[in-house]
Amino acid sequence: MSRNSLSEGDWEVLREIAKMLNVFAKEKAYGYLDRLANAYSAKAAESVLREALRDARSLLGQGTWIPIPRANVVERFLKLVEKDINVCTKVVALALAFPGTSDTQDRRGNE
Repeated sequence: MSRNSLSEGDWEVLREIAKMLNVFAKEKAYGYLDRLANAYSAKAAESVLREALRDARSLLGQGTWIPIPRANVVERFLKLVEKDINVCTKVVALALAFPGTSDTQDRRGNE
């Protein structure tokens, strides 16, 4: 699957998943991101995503704001992964690219 074969709707799905993963990146908890980027199969990617969603729900329950993607977004993401496992590296790249606070503050290194 090349960039041209991903629709704008597909990219929106990737962005929604990346927003959740970005919270783990901001906390320097890269385990889910590394495992997802290196997933060797759709089943492996699904397992990592399930664990990340479960952890996100726990964080939300503890008062940490984290954007949890809707079920239809997760379903569409998993379908994209089944078509091409390389979408996992794309979603991780997006998660790492999202600014932690504000873009200006991040570039200056301020909190």
